[in-house]
Amino acid sequence: MHWYNPQKNCLDLYSIDCSSPCDACSGSPTTCTSCLFIAPYLFNNTCWTTCPPGSITTGSTCTACTNSCATCSGTISNCTSCSGSTPFLYNGNCWANCPPGFYGSAGVCSRKLLINIYKTFSLACSSACLTCSGTATTCTSCHGITPFLFNSTCWQDCPDGSYISSPNTCSSNDSFSLY
Repeated sequence: MHWYNPQKNCLDLYSIDCSSPCDACSGSPTTCTSCLFIAPYLFNNTCWTTCPPGSITTGSTCTACTNSCATCSGTISNCTSCSGSTPFLYNGNCWANCPPGFYGSAGVCSRKLLINIYKTFSLACSSACLTCSGTATTCTSCHGITPFLFNSTCWQDCPDGSYISSPNTCSSNDSFSLY
């Protein structure tokens, strides 16, 4: 083990042994500047057996993930989970809200996309929705061959008992009044 000297002079009388697992320290016995093999990773002047959550291994040190990432992998900006004001993970980044056409669930922006008759992969909103909220089938706007929104569902034409109340929106005949 190395020694640190609080007076920064050469007198070993004032030197104190660094605390394990520090291999070298500075300022105090527990302020590590390098680590022993039993806890080889240095992070915030502390030695760790593995890098703590929210950081990645960079040689013999741990480097904190970017502020938006709760955890990361490979690089400090490749998020694997999110928290705080940017809780949703999409394409390795954390977002306050999911991009258009996607909905947030369990910390991930998702879209349901039918790949074939046997498999459904979770990727974002149902194919009828342009945008959705809460679930993949709760549409907030529509597109394509089902352009009309009625009761959070997209329709090719306004359903029976409804009328076009504004562009691409249907309303129930019950709410229509001539007076």
